[in-house]
Amino acid sequence: MAHKYSIHRYRNWYARLLRLYPKPYRERFSEGMEQSFNDLLQERAGKEGGLFDCALWMFIETSTGIIRERKTVIIMQNKNIIRIVLGTGFVLLMPLVAMQFTEEVNWKIGDFIVMGILLFSAGLAYELLTRKLSTTTYRIAVGIAIGILFLLIWAELAVGIFGTPFAGS
Repeated sequence: MAHKYSIHRYRNWYARLLRLYPKPYRERFSEGMEQSFNDLLQERAGKEGGLFDCALWMFIETSTGIIRERKTVIIMQNKNIIRIVLGTGFVLLMPLVAMQFTEEVNWKIGDFIVMGILLFSAGLAYELLTRKLSTTTYRIAVGIAIGILFLLIWAELAVGIFGTPFAGS
C-alpha cells in the first residue's frame, strides 16, 4: 500500500518535470515517458531496491534531457544571431592580423570596439528587418540599404566625409 502512494506521488512530480520540455517535444513524447516511468516504478516496487533510487535516477536523466532539448531550441532560434556574432569576430580578425604584418594598419582598441558595434548592428538590423520578408527582392533591397548606411557611417567615422568634429579620431 505504501508503494502505491509513493508511485502516485513520484508520477505527479515526474509529470510536472516533463512540463519543462519544449512544447513540441512534450506533446510528442511526454505520454510515453510517463507510461515508461510508471512501468519502471511498478516493476521496482515488487523488488528489494527502493523506489526512491529509481525515481531519483529517472529525474536526473530526464532533467539532463530537458536541458539538452532547451539548449537545442535556443540555438536553433538564435542561430542567425550566433552567425552574426561569429561573422563580426571574423571580420575584426582581419585588421588584427594585418597589424602584425604591416605598419599601415594602426587600430586602437576603441577602433575595434566601434567597428564591432557597427558590424554587429548592421547584421542584426538586416536579420530583424528581413525575418518576416519572404521575397528575395525585398531582402536584397534591405541588404543594399543597410550596406550603404554602414559604408556611410564607416566613412564618416574614418575620415569625416561630412565634416563632423568627431570624425577621424
